[in-house]
Amino acid sequence: MKKLVFTLALAALPSMAFAAGIDLSWDDCVVGGAPQSNRTFNCAANANYNLHFQFKLPQGLPGFVSMTAYADYQNTTGTPLTSFWRYEPGSCQQTPTQKGASIFDDLGTSSLFSPACLPSADGGAYEDAWGGNGAGGTETINAFGIDFRRPGNGYFVLLDYRADGLAFPLAGSPANYWAFRVNFKTHNRGACAGCTDQGILLFQRLSLESNDGTPVMNLDNADKGVVCTTINGGPAGLCPTVPARSTTWGQLKSLYR
Repeated sequence: MKKLVFTLALAALPSMAFAAGIDLSWDDCVVGGAPQSNRTFNCAANANYNLHFQFKLPQGLPGFVSMTAYADYQNTTGTPLTSFWRYEPGSCQQTPTQKGASIFDDLGTSSLFSPACLPSADGGAYEDAWGGNGAGGTETINAFGIDFRRPGNGYFVLLDYRADGLAFPLAGSPANYWAFRVNFKTHNRGACAGCTDQGILLFQRLSLESNDGTPVMNLDNADKGVVCTTINGGPAGLCPTVPARSTTWGQLKSLYR
């Protein structure tokens, strides 16, 4: 099983703007699919919801080995996060056998129920950013900021890397890449209050690292205009109000305490 870990070092790097960018969608990939901008969680039964992280590069990256995604959750009330929307180690959502959120980096399993995420070689529109090196394993969320910038704000830092440690060349535009999916579950809705909370989830940045000395490539812009999704009918107008990523080293270190 590939181990997904989390990093701090990339957060200190300056932002860079590119013609390509990032995308975020529920259920399916943006290109050629039927993605959902909002998902209303079934808080009366066990259910699964998949959030797909996608990207396009402005130029090729021949020495690619790892990536870090930064994402913000914000509730609509501006009150402290309820236990259902907390994913730090030891939290209500991360202690049961059924974790409240997990990460999958195997495109093969994703494309079973997200047909537009199929690799382009199989007739789909997306490339596998891992070159088949995604082990199909799942990991829990291990880096999460609680009421990080303001009440009701949860900050995700998600790092994935090639299991064999070898570089895999990524092509520039127009190639579309699938990064991974975050699977949210409602299995703990009884023990963890707040399943019906309204909110948004914003994909703020993707940083890609190489092993050949190439500088980190930071993608901050929306490629197809889809970087913010809503949950339980949260207003899309809340998306622009989430603070821009201006996280300090000290702030990020607090996520690991």
